[in-house]
Amino acid sequence: MHVDQKKIEGTELLEKIQDESYWKNKSTLKFIERAHKAENDSERKNRLKSNLCKYCYYLRGSVIAGQAITTSPCKICTEEMIFSSTDTDKICTGCAKKHKICKQCMADIDYNKRRKV
Repeated sequence: MHVDQKKIEGTELLEKIQDESYWKNKSTLKFIERAHKAENDSERKNRLKSNLCKYCYYLRGSVIAGQAITTSPCKICTEEMIFSSTDTDKICTGCAKKHKICKQCMADIDYNKRRKV
């Protein structure tokens, strides 16, 4: 497969470099800020209320999903869950609370190593 690219040079190249540098730096700083929040767990109360691990709460970022009413069974109790987009959780809120695991990725809510469920 071949992809055609328009040649960039001169002031257009300089503007492109400056523009990309600005946006990538801004994104990097936001990611570092989110990483600090995750490290300090600065919103722990809200995170636990949301039944999410640190990664899913602080670092996961935006997800591209379709706008469609979507149903999905909980992977533990098989209860049917309903979502307003195609970005669905893996388990229901009840199972997340009961087992103290993240409803999106199923990791232990505090990354504790377990010997049993």
